Amino acid sequence: MPLPVVRKTNILIRLAHAGLLRLSPYRLIPLYIQLSDMFLSLANLLVTRQHGGIHPKHAIMQYELFFLRFIEPHMTVLDVGSNRGVVSVKLAERARHVTGVEIEAELVQIARAHNSRHNVDYLHADVTQFSPDTKYDVSVLSNVLEHIDDRVGFLRALHTASEILLIRVPAMDRDWWPYYRRQIGLEWRSDTTHFIEYDEAGLRQELAAADWQIDFMERRWGEFYLKCRPGKADMV
Repeated sequence: MPLPVVRKTNILIRLAHAGLLRLSPYRLIPLYIQLSDMFLSLANLLVTRQHGGIHPKHAIMQYELFFLRFIEPHMTVLDVGSNRGVVSVKLAERARHVTGVEIEAELVQIARAHNSRHNVDYLHADVTQFSPDTKYDVSVLSNVLEHIDDRVGFLRALHTASEILLIRVPAMDRDWWPYYRRQIGLEWRSDTTHFIEYDEAGLRQELAAADWQIDFMERRWGEFYLKCRPGKADMV
């Protein structure tokens, strides 16, 4: 009788493990970490495919609820780096109007096709060069800031966009693994397009340098969530 796929896989893993243990820990640890990364990447692809092209983490984390806490029905919102428009369209359920700005033309087309709403517009533009022709009530940066090299300059430019800044960024100290991986010379970022992943001190320092003051901060799902307004930031 054929062995079930899971049982076959377990047998293969045990055989490989027995052979690999002959290697020194110096060589074995990086190899196992890289294998773990590979399997996790494949798992992410599979769960995304299973859920119709949308990763289930979005429904589980519900990070848009943080932004919605600070948006009122009369407000206009600038969604900076709007990607496929998933956040934009949810913010538009509360806000008077939402403008999403995205650098990748293909993502703008996807947003317009799948996340359209009467009070949402999507613009194709480089957010680091974008100069809004109107003032918004709120600017939202949902996993955007870490993708920008000159973050302080970018944050300073956002003073012309709105008086309220809502931010979501990844925390480096979400676990001890990123520090260990960096120590042994392996990729430590959760996304290789990130210029940075934050600890609290570094995040406060960048915001202070750009003259944004933190009104509220919390940590969830290994990320920082912040509400900021113009002013000299508290460095405590």
